[in-house]
Amino acid sequence: MIDAAPPIDAAADAAGANATEAGLTAIIAGAIPEAQISTQVYPQIATTATAAIARDCGSTNPLDMPPCSCAEGSTGATYVSLLDANPRDCAVTTDEVAANGLIQAFFAPDITIAGKPALSYGLKVDAVPASYAVVATHSVLW
Repeated sequence: MIDAAPPIDAAADAAGANATEAGLTAIIAGAIPEAQISTQVYPQIATTATAAIARDCGSTNPLDMPPCSCAEGSTGATYVSLLDANPRDCAVTTDEVAANGLIQAFFAPDITIAGKPALSYGLKVDAVPASYAVVATHSVLW
């Protein structure tokens, strides 16, 4: 089990929300300060990657074939191939995440808020009403 990371000091806004009987549509947008990307996001990526490698790979030897004895096509195998760089040891550190070119490009700050660089994000949410019948087959006493 992975412990939850501390909250990120992200700014957000839900603009253009439109709720009707047919559902809800909204756009949630905001930004994560650059400092928190390296202190909170990168460590969480490393923790998640290492947990997946431990689950999906049977070895700590990167020379095993497939590397680290990862199940082919598994999430752990993907993390090993993308992030386990230096040292190649079947684990992912925060430094390996921070040094990865793909991660650097993906998390590069693209806006400035209050004079500080930040990474913008945006999500569109579409929610629809739902109903279902609850069928009780037995009672539970708490």
